[in-house]
Amino acid sequence: MMNVFAYGPGGPYPAMNYASYIFNKSHKTCNVIILAGPTNRWLKDAKKNGDIIYSGSENMMEDFESKLPNIDIKTAYPLYQRPSTIIVRPNNPKHIRYFKDLLRPGVKILIVNGAGQIGLWEDMLGKFGDLKGIRAFEKNIAFVAKNSKQALNYWLTHKDVDAFLIYNIWDIAHPNIGRMVNTGKYTIYRDMDISLTKKGEENACAKEFYSFLKSKEGYKIFHRFGWFK
Repeated sequence: MMNVFAYGPGGPYPAMNYASYIFNKSHKTCNVIILAGPTNRWLKDAKKNGDIIYSGSENMMEDFESKLPNIDIKTAYPLYQRPSTIIVRPNNPKHIRYFKDLLRPGVKILIVNGAGQIGLWEDMLGKFGDLKGIRAFEKNIAFVAKNSKQALNYWLTHKDVDAFLIYNIWDIAHPNIGRMVNTGKYTIYRDMDISLTKKGEENACAKEFYSFLKSKEGYKIFHRFGWFK
């Protein structure tokens, strides 16, 4: 049995984990293990035994490349992307139906400024040159989380927050936390990358799993979890 250690953030984890489950079932001599979470939790181990590194955005992969000299940069590949969304409370007491509803006075917003969401809300408004909207949105920010997991915990424990700006994949992975509101023309898409390490280049199972993720079967799995080509 040949182990494959894949490291990355929590957002793509549900799709990556299910992909590894399907892959392992059909590759009896391979055992892909997905290890996810904030970078500081797995960086040291990834330097030692990482075969595959995956990210939650391009800037995140660039950061990994600076911290993990064992990444084989030429294998970095933008795999799939997901759209921004708004999660509101199940009964939606503030009647949030559109992204611009977040700009109304008194709406409390939860955002993430880290991982694959650095600058997300600013990009959503900034692409239209909406400085007035940026000012209104900033006034409504109730909490800035360092990563999506911290944001999710805050959302679950602070019921006074009205809206959670995040990616659709988090609502799909946690269907009971609220309901999604489409961000319409303000939608921002960001992709995830996969990359082999130098160790992974010498691991036949790692190379097969890397190819599997890029395949039609791999895409079907990711699409199920809210990812798109």
